Amino acid sequence: MLVSTQRRSAEQLDQSRATIASLESRISQNQAILTSAEQRLDEMRTRLDASGQAVTDAERALADAAMRELALGRKLAQATSNLDDARLTIARYEQPQDPAELKANREQLLEVPDTIRIAWAPFDLPDKPAEQGDVTGDVVWNDELETGYLRFVGLVVNDPSVEQYQVWVIDERGMEQKVSGGVFDATAQGEVIVPIRPGIDVRRVALFAITIEEPGGTWVPDLSRRVVVAPR
Repeated sequence: MLVSTQRRSAEQLDQSRATIASLESRISQNQAILTSAEQRLDEMRTRLDASGQAVTDAERALADAAMRELALGRKLAQATSNLDDARLTIARYEQPQDPAELKANREQLLEVPDTIRIAWAPFDLPDKPAEQGDVTGDVVWNDELETGYLRFVGLVVNDPSVEQYQVWVIDERGMEQKVSGGVFDATAQGEVIVPIRPGIDVRRVALFAITIEEPGGTWVPDLSRRVVVAPR
């Protein structure tokens, strides 16, 4: 079982590295294409301005069309970039890291002004207790940096091919604005530290929660498999 888990972790690491390299390359290519188009339009504008009255209506129309196409290209590039940035964040988030490095980074974040620390509590509902009642640990989070670390002790080791833990961030807008912080695996017993960087901007965080979902996570949790919660 341990060998199988290690093999899956190595495969996940390779896949995450490939995803990160691909997304970084695509984002860079988008920006390069957009920069080139902007330079060509600037050159066209310079020529048109220098031509003065000699510029024909057709040339003006061509320049206007180029400007409209560039504006549309900017919107499409931004939309693609935003999506790729979110995926890149998740890929980096899922990439296994050295536990010692995570622990050191968590300690450093604790020293940053306005960083908060919240203890986990069982995510119980009146009619149904949390699936794992013995998990302890805390959340270390900084609103301004929009980054933090989740620390768990006693989290049950999961099989990533069957289920994964998913992080939920609820900010001051309330439960209707749940933001997924990504998925992660508990690959060993004992202390587990997970970095958290939500894929989209969040306001002042009010609550963190952990659920168990299908591999890859879900957009909207049904809260049927709850683990822990950390209300601010």
